[in-house]
Amino acid sequence: MQIKDYLPFLHWWPKVTRRTLRADLVAGITGAVIVLPQGVAFAIIAGLPPEYGLYSAIVPAIICTVLYVLVSAVMVGLVPYQQLGVPAPMALAVM
Repeated sequence: MQIKDYLPFLHWWPKVTRRTLRADLVAGITGAVIVLPQGVAFAIIAGLPPEYGLYSAIVPAIICTVLYVLVSAVMVGLVPYQQLGVPAPMALAVM
């Protein structure tokens, strides 16, 4: 086995350009603009302080990123794309 089998990003890293980095940055900012207010709104609807909405938007993204890195080392990048956010079921769980 090669090191690329354990670090999946080494497969796609040579394909990264300024254009793709810019597109990723725009996608990240767009996602944040949608997810953060949505989390705050869900918290308010649930009768919780708005800070909990921010936590529900930020903490899952951090946990998913850490778990994705750990699991991808084992599963060799079976899920190259993922989308994070505050889904409706999480909002219902908070309520």
